[in-house]
Amino acid sequence: MKKIRILFFVLIVVIISTNPLYPIIYGSVSGVVTDEETGKGLPGVHVSIGGRVNLIVVTDPQGKYAAKLLKPGRYEIIFTPAFPHCNAAIPDRIDIGPGERKIINKVVKLGGSIRGRVLYSDSKKPFPGVSMYTFARFAGRDYATTEEDGSYFFRTAGQICPSTNYYIRADCQVPNVAYKVLLGVVVEKGKETEAGDILFDLNDPTGIEGYITSSIDGKPLNNVEIAVNSKDKKYPGSSEDATFGKISTNIDGYYYIKNLDPGNYWIHIMPDIENNWSFYDFSAHCKDEKDIVVNPGKKTKVNSQLDIKSLEKPLNGEDNE
Repeated sequence: MKKIRILFFVLIVVIISTNPLYPIIYGSVSGVVTDEETGKGLPGVHVSIGGRVNLIVVTDPQGKYAAKLLKPGRYEIIFTPAFPHCNAAIPDRIDIGPGERKIINKVVKLGGSIRGRVLYSDSKKPFPGVSMYTFARFAGRDYATTEEDGSYFFRTAGQICPSTNYYIRADCQVPNVAYKVLLGVVVEKGKETEAGDILFDLNDPTGIEGYITSSIDGKPLNNVEIAVNSKDKKYPGSSEDATFGKISTNIDGYYYIKNLDPGNYWIHIMPDIENNWSFYDFSAHCKDEKDIVVNPGKKTKVNSQLDIKSLEKPLNGEDNE
């Protein structure tokens, strides 16, 4: 009998909340965002609430926030404090029932920052306009671009949390040039980390080149993506091999990526996706070439074939050479 009453009550709530003749019974979420060190409320924290509605509220001088008139359903809440506090960008997931007033308090901790430079290796002059990316699992991420003096600074939006597992990737956006990657960068609470200089030699031929052709008709395959991965270096806190660049074949099926550090690599070859392909079709046509040894100052040739028929396509972008 008790179960029947509960089911009846739930049914009534569903009917009322979904029937246009009855008003929606809204819920709300509120709480306080406090500093881990002092225990005091933090003002100015952006609280993003996404789900059946999407809105942002900001904590008041006491660290309090409130979001009202929320339709019943599941929501994700992300707390983004301003620097020097950090946010690991892991959302809190909550379910709000009709008329429910949910309280979600959040404790945020003091973050850190990373500063460094990107230079040309031969002249040691600054390299502006390089796209920078940093990431640490469960600790946050950030993006930046090098300034005219080659410097970069990671601290935007309070994303940098303390961790020993950050890596920094620099992509100079020059065709055929590999990423430069710094692994195991340490960020300490409340401190600024000075990362080592990242050096690019745009004339260094050290790398991998080759042709990708069709095993069916022997013709070159255009716009096939090549991901270059290191067997020697792994992302911190992970068993995943670090990626040192991505490049696509040109109309002749040719690819070349240079300025790689000498070492052991493997490449993941991904064809241009056809409109009628499922994910299974795409995965089945990908291919790995392993045990590639890259020596200083040399191009290592790695040709490969994919079991797909070539198509007469215009070149997407410019040639690799």
